[in-house]
Amino acid sequence: MRLRNWNKALLADIALIIVLTGLAYLPRIHELNYYRDDWYYMADGYSGGPAAFHEMFWIDRPARGYVFDLLFRAFGLSPLPYHITAFAWRLLSGLAALWLFRLIWPSNHRAALWGSLLFALFPGYLWWVSGIEYQPMILSALFETVSIALTVMAVRATGRLARLVLWSASIATGWFYLLMVDYAIGMEVFRYLCVYLVVRSQDPSTSKPRILVRSFRSWLPASLVGLAFLGWRLLVFANHREATDVGIQLGSLWAEPVQTGLWWLVRLIQSTTNEVAFAWVVPLSRWLFGLSLAEIVTGLALALAALGILAVDRALRHAVTHAGGGQGPRSGRCLHP
Repeated sequence: MRLRNWNKALLADIALIIVLTGLAYLPRIHELNYYRDDWYYMADGYSGGPAAFHEMFWIDRPARGYVFDLLFRAFGLSPLPYHITAFAWRLLSGLAALWLFRLIWPSNHRAALWGSLLFALFPGYLWWVSGIEYQPMILSALFETVSIALTVMAVRATGRLARLVLWSASIATGWFYLLMVDYAIGMEVFRYLCVYLVVRSQDPSTSKPRILVRSFRSWLPASLVGLAFLGWRLLVFANHREATDVGIQLGSLWAEPVQTGLWWLVRLIQSTTNEVAFAWVVPLSRWLFGLSLAEIVTGLALALAALGILAVDRALRHAVTHAGGGQGPRSGRCLHP
């Protein structure tokens, strides 16, 4: 009975993510067109063919050229398939986040659900309406989530072959997300934190110093993601764009460690503030009141529909849990299977 309820809860979580993500991104998607730099991307593809994208990105992020090569061969100049594809990556990112959070919090499905919903619907993504230019960013978010989930599975795996396969897949997907967005390497800190939580959950009574040592050892294979990428970027790849040259950034730190380090700290605080607070307010205040009255009413109606779906979902889960004598998935303590 408990396994059946667990499976029903998982399916309900997946359905909820699909429905709410669809409400957020799909209305009027057929009306979306080219935005911002989408125009010159498509102009280059039209004039030079798929090979033009390799010329665009060889100077700093050559892997993006292959992505746009494939997309342009598949979709050509029509904007709608790009926007549908971007939605698919966002939806899959939310589902991958659900997978990751359930691995980290196996006994707190409510936290896993809300975390994945917030990840999929993060309002800071609203300016990513450019369905062409921002394909690499959305793909990177998807692959970094999958990579970290595979890392967690590798840490929890017991068989040697299973660990080898999982670590290989985790490292490969980790390299892909960095090849798409190199500055997302900060997510490697989050990867270690996930490993730490999993290791701590395996033996909560262990002292913190021992947990730190064990989590570091468990994380070591994952260090190949960041270290191998940086080795390639610094020692092998010849970057021709100053703004994305890692060597220049590290050179500034070497030349003026105090000043550069303080500026990095200031930017870290700024980015954290933007992600945690401003992203939930600024897009709404910036864009909502510039819409037409019909668009505002439609948006509010969709928001109310989403809240109604959440309310119904909560009521149904509560009824199922009590009808099953409390045998459904627990939603209390974290990190204890």
